[in-house]
Amino acid sequence: MKPSNESKAVFISSLLESVSPSQIEGLLADAKSKLLMSKPKLAPALYDAKESFNYQLNGLLDRDYPELSRMNERQFIDLISSLRPMNRDFISSPETLPYLIVIPHSMVSIYDQLSCKNNEILGYTFLDIRNIRRVDDTIKHTKPYLISDVSCGTSMRGFSADKGAKQIFSSGRTPLNLEEGMALFTHAPQILYYQGLIFAGSKHKDDGVLDIYLYGGKAKLKRERREDADSRWGIPSYIDQIL
Repeated sequence: MKPSNESKAVFISSLLESVSPSQIEGLLADAKSKLLMSKPKLAPALYDAKESFNYQLNGLLDRDYPELSRMNERQFIDLISSLRPMNRDFISSPETLPYLIVIPHSMVSIYDQLSCKNNEILGYTFLDIRNIRRVDDTIKHTKPYLISDVSCGTSMRGFSADKGAKQIFSSGRTPLNLEEGMALFTHAPQILYYQGLIFAGSKHKDDGVLDIYLYGGKAKLKRERREDADSRWGIPSYIDQIL
């Protein structure tokens, strides 16, 4: 006979008797992270360079991206299929994905990407997207593209956006911006079950950074100070863009 939730709660509370109330939330978050990181989290197809493209394309179709981008399905498939990587080697590990398909805000709004009806986790934000810019504001994408060797950010937990971005750039990588972060949220939402994500490649007005985390069962995209750090938040990054 399996123990009831009430008996589990009593057992857990007995373990936390000597812990101060201000530390309990952090300890539970760390325990949850360790537990979930020991189990498969993301769709296996995402780690396979050959299977990942069709998996992601079908995911976009299931979420009505052709309609959201004001195209018919054939037009949308042809546009995305033009990005299909050929004769290229990709890195894949428990921490990295070979690549992700990025849909720019100008094609499908961030609001729609967050709240697509078939998202595993529905998302929302109260932010005005017009106040959000890339850290590198010289590049403006109007068409889909790929980012390769995508780290989910676990190794960059506990860093502020500024310190984390500096370390990421020094290692030859680039922190995800908001649009790229939406690709990670769309295709690998399970990450949010064990950590929040900081999109250090974008900024809100002059001094803010964007992060996303689970709040009340939904994914909340919000603004945070660039100097803030939390062990429950990671900073995802990638190696290259494929246009």
